[in-house]
Amino acid sequence: MLIPPIHGYGVNIFGGIAGVSKILGLTKDTIEHAMGIGGYLCPVPTLMQFAENVPSSMSKFSPAGWIAQAELTAILLAEAGYTGDKNVLDGNFGFWKSFGANGWRPEIVIKNLGQRWYLPEMIGYKRYPCCGAMHPALDILSAIIGKFDLKPENIKKIHVVLNLLAELNLWKNRDIKTHIEAQFSTAYVFSLACHRIEAGYKWQIPQTYNDPKILDFMERINISTPATPDYEKKENIVEVIAYDNKTKREKRYTERDVGASIFQISDQELYEKFIRNAREVLSKEKARKILETILTLDELDDMSKLMHLVIP
Repeated sequence: MLIPPIHGYGVNIFGGIAGVSKILGLTKDTIEHAMGIGGYLCPVPTLMQFAENVPSSMSKFSPAGWIAQAELTAILLAEAGYTGDKNVLDGNFGFWKSFGANGWRPEIVIKNLGQRWYLPEMIGYKRYPCCGAMHPALDILSAIIGKFDLKPENIKKIHVVLNLLAELNLWKNRDIKTHIEAQFSTAYVFSLACHRIEAGYKWQIPQTYNDPKILDFMERINISTPATPDYEKKENIVEVIAYDNKTKREKRYTERDVGASIFQISDQELYEKFIRNAREVLSKEKARKILETILTLDELDDMSKLMHLVIP
């Protein structure tokens, strides 16, 4: 499918159906029916509607829970004999048309099918609870803050260069009312980094996004993108203008002062992130047991054992 003018991630429903079908060893005929049912259950592309509206809704732009449920529902129905549209992807009124794309090129989809796997290089885990477009700059800013021990009161101004996502209303929003808005507001997120708020659930709780010192500091943060007039003059991804602790003179710090940053999160960091985020609802011992179970999931004989563990 060619890129539609209005984005959405509902198309992932076909990948989920294909994956589960392979695990279950379904027949070609059953898979075709499951794909057809899934195509009719797929949510419409709503990414831009979500991203351009403030205040935001909790629906986000891709109801992951519903898509997962729809995938399994489509497979179970097909297994039970419920028929789906076997031609859901093709024809003048195929799925591509319904989803708002301007064409359909199946030869690209089936090229190297079963030979090349995109999942390892495409999957990633977030270090920060916010839009992934901000993460590289957050890594740099955090490194600068840590290396030079910069305190919020010493920081005069911060300039950050991001991609065009930061031009969308939800990213430009500085009036934070909900945890949804907290994870997309660029100024808010960088203010948190400057205050060294522990990355995790604390970034999205009312006590934090209503904190006057966090909100006031947002005025010192300037975001540039390719759409801003002075973008071509920007030589750095992150520039922190601060007063030196000893001399009280104004100094500038950029990514050149902290070296190369590794944006990928390690396995150990991922484990610690889970323990940290679970600590308010689960004991440390129970959280570690859950982690151990997930890491040996292929040895688990009954998924209900994991489900019982995650109940607070």
